[in-house]
Formats: sequence, structure tokens, C-alpha cells
Amino acid sequence: MLDEYRIEQMGVGAYVDSVDEETITVDQAVQRAFCWSNEMINNLIYSTVSQKRIYIPNIILAEEKREDGITVTYVVDGGQRTEALRRFIFDGHKISKSIRNRYVTYQGNKLDKNGKPIRDENGKLIKEIKTFDLVNKTYNDFPPELKKRMRSCQLSAAIYQECTPEDTCDLVMLYNSTIPMNVSQKAFTYIGTFADRVKQIKDKNRFLKDCTMLNELDKKKGIWERVIIECVMAMFHLEEWKKAPRDICKFLNENAMTEEFDTLDKYFNMLIPYADKLDHTEVAELFVSKDFMAWLALMKKALDEGISVEDFGKFLLAFNDMKEVKVNDTDWIEIEQDKHTKDKKVIRQKIDYLHTLLVKFLHIEENNTNEDIECESTKESSEISANEEPEIIGVDDSIDQNDIDFVHTHVNEKVDPQDIEFYNECLQDTKVSVNVYQQCKTALIALMVYAAQNNQDQEFEQWIGEYQSADDEYSSNQGVNFRFMKRDFENYLVKNGNAA
Repeated sequence: MLDEYRIEQMGVGAYVDSVDEETITVDQAVQRAFCWSNEMINNLIYSTVSQKRIYIPNIILAEEKREDGITVTYVVDGGQRTEALRRFIFDGHKISKSIRNRYVTYQGNKLDKNGKPIRDENGKLIKEIKTFDLVNKTYNDFPPELKKRMRSCQLSAAIYQECTPEDTCDLVMLYNSTIPMNVSQKAFTYIGTFADRVKQIKDKNRFLKDCTMLNELDKKKGIWERVIIECVMAMFHLEEWKKAPRDICKFLNENAMTEEFDTLDKYFNMLIPYADKLDHTEVAELFVSKDFMAWLALMKKALDEGISVEDFGKFLLAFNDMKEVKVNDTDWIEIEQDKHTKDKKVIRQKIDYLHTLLVKFLHIEENNTNEDIECESTKESSEISANEEPEIIGVDDSIDQNDIDFVHTHVNEKVDPQDIEFYNECLQDTKVSVNVYQQCKTALIALMVYAAQNNQDQEFEQWIGEYQSADDEYSSNQGVNFRFMKRDFENYLVKNGNAA
């Protein structure tokens, strides 16, 4: 009966013991297969042994009484967490380097050089604070203190009672119908050090709201946060540019400084008089999500060179009349047509183009600036040609409504179309061959989305490099291609220890 449930507290140890003994089972009919990545397993394990109390979401269980009077308890929600814990404690899962926090501290006995506990003059054990590195450790490698901490970590379980099989299926569908985080929202969880500062800029600096093309829907989707972190990355760490928002957040979390976010906040304020939508719509229209990082990187470069904010503002006001000016045989309109808006090559091209126009507009003596820019662009192109895979040439690499509908049908109906477009860009950066992309583009995009939603995008990139080598002929039915490739990908994960 779905209106009857109770709440119980239990330790991780007792709960996982019940799962291993099959008193509680995770293989309810409509539950999805285990699909967590190593990183997700590792971070859950950290949560159970961290010296800080980290809340682990409730487990939802359903009790079914069979005709023979035996009660079977199924996991309705929390199956991935359950199986991850079981694998660590009973199956020898080894924690990899893909973990947010690899060190935990605990109080243990002080040991002598022979590993024996040391006692004081009163015969009492001497305690000390120890640090334990989780990486490359299994449960059996844990010291007794951490095993005890993990097994005693408390879980809350909501247990529905006297359920029929139909009731349990309904519960599974109910608890697994939530809207998943999109690319930007998920990425933002990796910038914990500066999350508050990013939120302050997003909520309090009126530039984003009143002087750009960003809207409230973008705000709900996490685009405002993404714009902020991309600007900081382009302004201060362009050489280390990462296309994926998650990778940018990880990098900034480890390498950025608060002063960098303060500078961006200050620059936004400086731009307000020149970009207010009511007075200068033509300038506000320059600040779309794909171009923010180029404009702010240009502004930093200009101010570092001694150009005043007033002169930079004059350039912004005049720029609309300069979009067709050629620099190295290319104008702004042509650059904007490049779909690979997150590529470092394209971002640098935009910055170089805008900087050339800026110095010409202000009649600044460049001292071989053009020559330097040309050399830098040539160097960049050489590095790309030497180190990167060639682009997919002669193939339509844009997405259309059919691609979006396919992803919604075969992966998740609530995936944001902007995310699908982003995953298609990521797909083009993998080692996928022209033949596979041409015949299976729609299915590949869907599989990339599937992998990314399960935090298996890196495994996908490794898999596609091997999968394409056969250079087979593929079906004209993208649904068939998707099923076959998904099965092959899942087999690859099993083979490499990343999935069941």
C-alpha cells in the first residue's frame, strides 16, 4: 500500500550486509542496470569515511509479501548507491584517481617502527591524527578505524509496506522521473572553492541582467554561471583552455585565485555604461553566451596595454559598423559562423581579430602587433595540425530536430537541446572517423549524451577510438545503430571495470 511507509535508520555496514545476503535486492524488474562511473563510486565512498558529515540521500525501499508468506524487499531509489557500496565492501573495488578528495584523516593508535601500538607511562594507548590516501585502496586496505567509520555511517530508508509488484514498479517510475542536471548545472558542482563568489557575481552584478542577451531561462539552466567561469578561464588561463564546463570548473577550483573573479566583477561594472540594453542595444547584442569569453579576454588585454575603459567603450559602440572589416582575409561575420565556438583556436581567432580592429580604431602604433598576431595564429594552427585529430570534413556536423527527437526518445526526454548541441561538438573532438560519423551521427550523439549523463564521457572517448577501427557498414536505421553501439559500449565498460 503506497500510503503506508516507515522511516528507519541503519548503518552502511548493516545495510550492505542485507544486500549481500539478498535480504534486500536491487534487481527489481524496471530498475536500470548499474551504470555508475569509477568517479561516482569513489566519491560516494569518500562521503562515508569523510571526517566531515556528508549527507547521503535517503534510500527508498518497497516490501512485497509473496504468496508463500516470504517478504522480499526491493530498492526503489538508491540502487546505484547501493550497488556501489556493495562492490566496494565485497567485490574489491579499488578507488582510482578520479576522486574529488583523496585524503581523509582519522584518530588512530601511534605505532612504533615495528607497527606495534605505543603506550604511555600509565599503560594507555597513545593516539595521533593520521592521514589516509584513498587512491588505489580497496576496502581490505582500510585501517580498522576507517572500516568502522564507514560501516557506522548512517543511512535513512523510507520503507513502503505491503506492496504489490505493480506498486513497486509505480514507485520506481515515480522516483526516477526527475529532471537531470544539464551540462552547465552539473559542471558547477566542481568549483566548490569559488562557488559562492560566482553566485555573488551572478546575483548582484546587474551587467548580466541588463546589458547582455542572457535571459532568465538561461539563468535557470546554469548558463550565467558557465559564462562567468568561461570568462575567468579565457582572461587568465587561456593557454589551459578546456572545452567542457566541468573541466573548466575542475581547473579553476585548483588553480584560480579570488582576485581573478574580483577582476571580472569589476570589468562587468565598467561595461554597464556602454552596454545597457535600453540605451545601447547594439552593444548588449554583442554579449551572447558564445562570445563573452572573447570580449572579456580582449578587455583585459586592452586594459593591460594601457587602453582606457572610455576608449574601449567607444570601440564597443562603433563595432557594429566594423563587422565586415577584413583581417587576414576574414571578417567577424565569417568567424561567427564557425560552429566550434568552444574551441581554443576559434576563441583566439576572435580575440586576435577584435584586438586588431581595436588598435586600428584607436590609431595606436602597433609596433609589429599585426606581425605578432599573424605569427601567433600561424603557430596556433601548426600546433593544432601537429597535435589534434583532423576535423570531420565534407560531413554535415550540425544537429537538427531529428537528432534532438532521437535523443529524447532513446536517452532522456528532458535533455536540453543546447546540451545536445554541446555533446555533438564534443563528439567531433573525439577520434571518430568520417565513415562512422557520416553513417551513425544521430546514434552517436545519443550515445554521447547517454555516456555523459552517466559520467562516462571519458570512457566513451576511449571506446569510440577502438570501435571505429573495424570501419564497418552500418544500418540506415539509427535506432538499430544506437542499440548495437550501446551494447558494445556497455561491454567495453564491463571489460574495463567501469560498469556491471
